[in-house]
This record gives sequence, structure tokens and C-alpha cells, in this order.
Amino acid sequence: MPPTAPVTCANASRLKATTWSSSRPRSNPPSSAGHADDFTVDTAGGQVTCPAGHTTRLGRPDAKGTRQAQFKKLCATCPLKHRCTRSKTGRVFSVHAKYDLLKAAREQAATDPGWQAEYRRRRPPVGVHQVLGEAEQAAVRQAVLDHWPCDVGLSGQLWMRRLMGELIAKLYRLRLTEPGAGKYLKRWGLSFQRPAKRAVAL
Repeated sequence: MPPTAPVTCANASRLKATTWSSSRPRSNPPSSAGHADDFTVDTAGGQVTCPAGHTTRLGRPDAKGTRQAQFKKLCATCPLKHRCTRSKTGRVFSVHAKYDLLKAAREQAATDPGWQAEYRRRRPPVGVHQVLGEAEQAAVRQAVLDHWPCDVGLSGQLWMRRLMGELIAKLYRLRLTEPGAGKYLKRWGLSFQRPAKRAVAL
């Protein structure tokens, strides 16, 4: 069972418990506010048409080449507003600098049997992560099980997703978000609770 007294680096070596707790149930994400495929984009003509048939001009490209179509005023009385946006001020539709190339690539992936067969041949096997290899994952998992954060130079007493991400960054120079670190934990059959005062000791 997890220790009842606070855990410190000084007394960590005397604790032998290895019980892990279940993470909190995740809440369902909010529903989508609309999909880009519902809009018709004419990059050559510099305009975008929304699902209701309203057409507006694309603005000037920003530093990254992205252009925007402002539907704000048109959304005010539109009966289809709920399909496009949850914003009170209306929809702003962004068009990537390489929109046409990206759209063509998505369509090929969805409809081209030859492309799909090649992808299935080349994609990683199910369960194999493309960021950390199997050996690296095994090393990180063992480090988490065998050591406290303070043992490996991290500023913490109990393992949490954030600290595990810092360990991966320290060992392999890879930056993971907390959800990304959580996916590894789930794959390894481990989980942590938040906040820090509820983190489980090893």
C-alpha cells in the first residue's frame, strides 16, 4: 500500500511498496464545432464558401502564408451557425499556405487503394511507438520503477507524468506533453494520480 507519511529522498530507500493506483476517469471531449470539409475553398480565386452558401474573400497571407476568411457578420443570423462555430462573434476560417497539396494528399489516402496498400506495408506494427523505441521505453519504465525522481536529478519526490516527461527529455532529448507521457504509462500498465499530493509512491 502507498505510505501514509510524506515521502522524502531521505527515507525513500526504506519504502518497498510498488502498488499503483488507477487514474481518474477522463471526461468526454466537447463535440466538434465544425469540419473544414464542409467549406469550399477556392485558393486560386481567393474565396471560401461556407455550408450555408455564403462566400467571403480570403485576406492577405500572414508571415507563414496562412490566409483567413472572416464569416463573422454572416454568421449572426445564419441558421447553420451551430454547425460551423461555437464562437459568439462567428466563424473565422483559416487556409494553410499549402492547402491544395494537403487536400490532395488526404483525398489520395482515403481513396487510392495502391497508396493504402503501401501505407499498410510500411506503417509501424500496432503498439510500437514512433518516438521512443522498445529498448528506450523499457529503460524509462525500469528507471521509474527502481528510482525516485530525486535519485535521477529531478526536483520531485514522487513520480508524476510531468516528471516522467522530464526524465525522457533528460535521457533522450525528447519533449513530451503530459498526455503524451500518460500514453506511455497506460501502455506499460502504470498510472499516476493528480495533484502531486496524491501521486503514488513506489
